[in-house]
Amino acid sequence: MSRAFVKESETDAIVHDLPERQQSPHPNYVTPQGLAQLERERAVLLEKRRQLLQGSDEDIAQAETLRHVERDVRYLDGRIERAIYIDPANQPRSEVAFGATVSVVDEDGQRHSFQIVGEDEANASAGRVSWVSPLARALVGARAGGMVTWERPAGDKMLRVQSIRYGAGAPKALSKTPVKPAAQPAAAKAKPAAKKKTAKPAPKKKPALKAKAKPKPKKATAKPKAKPVKKAKKAKRR
Repeated sequence: MSRAFVKESETDAIVHDLPERQQSPHPNYVTPQGLAQLERERAVLLEKRRQLLQGSDEDIAQAETLRHVERDVRYLDGRIERAIYIDPANQPRSEVAFGATVSVVDEDGQRHSFQIVGEDEANASAGRVSWVSPLARALVGARAGGMVTWERPAGDKMLRVQSIRYGAGAPKALSKTPVKPAAQPAAAKAKPAAKKKTAKPAPKKKPALKAKAKPKPKKATAKPKAKPVKKAKKAKRR
């Protein structure tokens, strides 16, 4: 009886120590694949719960697993209820929006492909990024051929959008050149520097100022005034 009592206490402790999975504060936008993924996960959990309910009620490990499964079912129920289905057919083809698959080229000339998806569908290793991620926020609204700045903890990176597609449509080859054209603004900045060289003739004005100063020696004409004074003194002596 004492062992059974201990097991019951452990079971009660497990119930109280199992917190609910928190829902995201962001709207739950989903692609068709994302919604199907949520429904598949829920179906798997419901089948697992059904099997656990058929087991022994005295199995503590099984009871703990059942509580985790039921918590996950509640979480998925909430995600599906909050799901906002986005039809790719209604998205703008000329710019990046939710559900788009975007091909980009980075500063090093490396090509990458990303699909902007819902939070539950995101998988970085598969190239699927959440629409609330910094990368997706940088890409949304961009057009083919445009440059965007991807803000990262490791340092910002410039990306050039190559193509945009939705669904199974073939991507359009809009720009095959890497980020090399980004160097063109540097050449444009060099043009004002050439204009500064034309300012060198300014020193020519300095000799003109010196020439105007030459008339100053005319003051030397005051010297002959001293001669009459000397002659006057000699006349008095005679």
